[in-house]
Amino acid sequence: EMSASLVGSEMCIRDSLKCDVIITSRLVIYGFKNYTVGFLSLENCIELFKRNTNETEFSHKTENHIKSIVELCGYHTLTIELLAKTVASSPNLTISKLHNELIKQGFNLKETIHASIPINWHDDNEYRKFFDHLKIVFDIADLKEERIILLYLSLLPKDDINYTIFNDLFKNEYVEYVNLLERKGWIFIKENKIIIHNVIPVSYTHLRAH
Repeated sequence: EMSASLVGSEMCIRDSLKCDVIITSRLVIYGFKNYTVGFLSLENCIELFKRNTNETEFSHKTENHIKSIVELCGYHTLTIELLAKTVASSPNLTISKLHNELIKQGFNLKETIHASIPINWHDDNEYRKFFDHLKIVFDIADLKEERIILLYLSLLPKDDINYTIFNDLFKNEYVEYVNLLERKGWIFIKENKIIIHNVIPVSYTHLRAH
């Protein structure tokens, strides 16, 4: 997410940093010099959403809905991609319906995530609010059989999850659902590895506990 957020002068600053280790995190990490990286611009976030919907033409009304969705996401790129791919993979879900459902369920990450304020997971109220909003994304995505895959992945180390070995482990019973999760944006498959964003297994574990 950081690499997608680095633009222009920020790329130059990154390249000029004289250091051996760069840590990217929304957590407060003590003992290191901090450099705050902002979110993508509104225009870039809108383009990110559009690119993941598989649509090519958008009415003026739909454009306004997309702008509102991006703002409700707090410019959080992972959430923007998940919602856009949910529309792309759900025949009965339009951008307009998605927008209305987000409003109806009170989804609003922009009040929880701030570009210049790190997430403090020691603040139980802030922690709960963040995942409560992500629960709405889970519900709208309407994951069914795919949830068992997220459960298994949340129990495994996030690095080096071999796609072939994972499917062989379950005798290829869940191949269809693994591939469906990729199409919906919940995981990525690259070079025969299953890649999952850190926040997703944490979110799923949190949701199952409530």
